[in-house]
Amino acid sequence: MLKEVPRIDLGAEWRDFGDRPSKARAQVIDETQPHYGIGLLKMGQMLGKQRRLGFERKIEAIIRSNNIERNVATIRHVVKQIITRSSIPSFILSSVITEYRRLAENGYKGRLRETAVALTYLNCKKWGIPCRLKTLIKITGIEGHGLNRTITKIKQLTNDKVQINGSDVAKYVSSLVNSINTGSIEKKTIYSFVIEILNKAHDKRLLNGKSSYSVAAAAVYIAMMVFGVKTKQRDVASIANVTDVTIRSRYRELMEKIGIVLYI
Repeated sequence: MLKEVPRIDLGAEWRDFGDRPSKARAQVIDETQPHYGIGLLKMGQMLGKQRRLGFERKIEAIIRSNNIERNVATIRHVVKQIITRSSIPSFILSSVITEYRRLAENGYKGRLRETAVALTYLNCKKWGIPCRLKTLIKITGIEGHGLNRTITKIKQLTNDKVQINGSDVAKYVSSLVNSINTGSIEKKTIYSFVIEILNKAHDKRLLNGKSSYSVAAAAVYIAMMVFGVKTKQRDVASIANVTDVTIRSRYRELMEKIGIVLYI
């Protein structure tokens, strides 16, 4: 036997706004605007057209800012992983985060892990810190071709072109040349030749993954041999504060890839 249970009137739905509550449920939030709650939708509807556009822009800016910060958390995690497993100094992290925020605010979009590695590499290169792409790929396990595309994309957005003339590397070269006894050969001539080598090395991407200063030291040693200035690798290495093994490997690569031939 079924007993009839009286229905309890719970009143209007709690989401039902208005001076005259009804039993009708509130409308579903607009699925095309998933970040907007009911309050924001109602507020937007109450504003005039011009004010509503400004209101929506502000909301979109807040949403975009939140998305950027979520991405920053991912990038921070990847860069910390790289720093922990390599000799890269910790200050690179803040440099990478600052660079990413600037890119994101200008509309940059890309895979976060590849972006983190690319920015780490570019900032290490900027600060003259030895950093090889192969090492970063091994640490993070990302794919090399995608990383190269990301690096190229970021360079295009930031107009990041390595300029030898007028840079710290040029000052470094000048200091090295001035510290070596070049005899009757003008130091200015040797300096110009070294800068020419470095520009060619840059064009052939021989500076990628290497310290610009070690390559510059090798270029100075090549210039000394070309102009017949008697000096030893260990002497140049001592002045340049690098190892003679580094100079030996760098100068051989430069001579081979650039096509420098010595006639003895």
